[in-house]
Amino acid sequence: MTRSPPGLQQTNPVAARLDSAVSARIAEQLAKLDREEAARKQVSWGNQVPRDIILEAAGAPDVMRRRAPSELARAAKPLNERLFDKAAALKGQIARVAMHLDPEWRAGLFENLDRLLDPEEWEFDESDYPTAASFNTFLRMAIFLGDIRRPGLGMSGRGTIVAVWMRDRDKLTVDCLADDKLRWVFTTHDNDERESVAGETTVKKLREILRSVNPGRWFER
Repeated sequence: MTRSPPGLQQTNPVAARLDSAVSARIAEQLAKLDREEAARKQVSWGNQVPRDIILEAAGAPDVMRRRAPSELARAAKPLNERLFDKAAALKGQIARVAMHLDPEWRAGLFENLDRLLDPEEWEFDESDYPTAASFNTFLRMAIFLGDIRRPGLGMSGRGTIVAVWMRDRDKLTVDCLADDKLRWVFTTHDNDERESVAGETTVKKLREILRSVNPGRWFER
């Protein structure tokens, strides 16, 4: 058996390869961290780190990585720019179904969005409202209802689009949730009798549910 000279320790070639691989991985992660740190320093956060900065372990206790630097840059934008971007994204959703909407109706909807996302009137903590899923449900509802009067637009505290139709004292409010789900409330007045009814349904069933109360009172132009 061959013995190593005194004072020297025999090298295990497998362990050496593993050590080399680990070192290379850590070096790569540190280089990535340096690049992201340089990008981050281009944005001033004040005294607090935004809550959407998420740090997580990356293979070694002292090696960390930052997630989604593009999201951090977006959060650093002023409110008016973020709301402008949100309005542009929602208008992009409208453009994808433009062939199903009357041009005048569509133009009026653009104006409604601009008023809804006016920075001077904004009262919400989140600038990512209204949600894309809610607005998609609203658009599908408008298409399924067909040739209708354009509603007023509002927004719930959960970021869902709320469509409102009013004529005289009669009012229909529809909260557009994700995945074609709707919550509705209507109030009607017949012979000085007031009736209010609320329920939940889907985009495809809304007109059928309202049929018994003459939905034309809200939808006819």
